[in-house]
Amino acid sequence: MLDRPVIDPGTVLLEKYEVIRLLGRGQFGAVYLVFNRNLSVLSALKVVYVSDPERHVAVVEAQATSLCGHDHVVKIRTADRFDNAVLIELEYLEGGSLADRLRSGFVPIGESISYMKHVLFALDFAHSKGIIHRDVKPANIMISGNLAKLSDFGTAIHPESGARVTEDFYRPHASPEAQNLDEFSARSDVFAAGMTLQRAANN
Repeated sequence: MLDRPVIDPGTVLLEKYEVIRLLGRGQFGAVYLVFNRNLSVLSALKVVYVSDPERHVAVVEAQATSLCGHDHVVKIRTADRFDNAVLIELEYLEGGSLADRLRSGFVPIGESISYMKHVLFALDFAHSKGIIHRDVKPANIMISGNLAKLSDFGTAIHPESGARVTEDFYRPHASPEAQNLDEFSARSDVFAAGMTLQRAANN
């Protein structure tokens, strides 16, 4: 996945998404706050540049179908191709991410534990569908009041079918078998959740 310049506020993509501002950039893409003109709603739009946009869209749409409706998973509204990029429209949560909270001030341990309980519910649901997240970290835990939702299944895999869009994964939280043997399971996601809680607990 290739790095690209930031999209300017006011830019309209696909005659639908009006870019308001950049929300954040990561290893696998950039996320913008946008106004969806068709639905008249604010959304978070992730822009990912990939070598095979069509395949990426197909996997994202399959994930959206599998994960829709869970209280602790950020909803995927749609995925579109745009040149050599994929635009993934997500529900927007005004509280930002757990990473944003940790950067802006002290987060009590009780709140961190509550957020991580929600993340574990989300992971349990994803694992029941055969999906391994591989990118559990504070930046991918979105906050709305006392509610936490797991976001960004962009590096997720489905071991049973072999479906994946990238070989990359979040190495700082990776379990030993993931780091050393490239083996991923529900346990490797739980390990990453534990690493995330440790970071949150230590602010």
